[in-house]
Amino acid sequence: MYRLILLVLIPAVLGCLNADTNSCASFIKSQSATASPFCATFTQSTVTATTGLPAWATNCSQRPSLISKECSCYYTGTGSGGTEPTGTVPTGVTTTLPASSGVVTSSAPITVTASFDGGMKRYDRSTTVCEEQTETGEDDTIFILEDGATLSNVIIGPNQAEGVHCRGTCTLNNVWWSDVCEDALTLKQSSGTSYINGGGAFHAADKIIQFNGFGTVQVTGFYAQDYGKVVRSCGNCSGNGGARHIILTNLVQ
Repeated sequence: MYRLILLVLIPAVLGCLNADTNSCASFIKSQSATASPFCATFTQSTVTATTGLPAWATNCSQRPSLISKECSCYYTGTGSGGTEPTGTVPTGVTTTLPASSGVVTSSAPITVTASFDGGMKRYDRSTTVCEEQTETGEDDTIFILEDGATLSNVIIGPNQAEGVHCRGTCTLNNVWWSDVCEDALTLKQSSGTSYINGGGAFHAADKIIQFNGFGTVQVTGFYAQDYGKVVRSCGNCSGNGGARHIILTNLVQ
């Protein structure tokens, strides 16, 4: 069984704050699994009290008006878990590669077991391992994410070959690929859901995301430029045949 759900929504300008520079906008944009359910009810009425705010409201200086405004930029309150009604045009997708705050090189993949925040630095291999569309493997990635790991605020450079490999379910928040080599992200989960929140990829001669596992991948607020395919699933993997669900929401290209 294979199901593809594709929803492409182009953002409009509603006076929303820049998610690259404002902590409140950044959290609400990138942490959809946490923010969306709260925003769905919070934006239904005017709220002025600071009691009952979630812990992450510290990103918004505990200001209900700011939370309400930024919630409205990304999610519209419907009382149904934060899903976006037909006709809603969300905002906040960044369409340019963010400036890096520094450069980090590594001679081997960086393994993430829990959570890694790159602080918007550019990460790359110290020597070029990219061979364009030659299939290589995990050894030629820049990041390997263990099951359940989260990678945030990273720009991936052009010298790596395989970008990011997720051995199980994973979450990517505001991860960017400046120049995709063979592919940007490979998902190997046996079940469950992986999330790609924000970020984007440039210059993918073939595909951006390779889905070799099973379960669901949910891509939200992602930008793609100069690419062959956004997502490709495996057609001849060993043990192939399980269900794959691909949900693309607010993809800008």
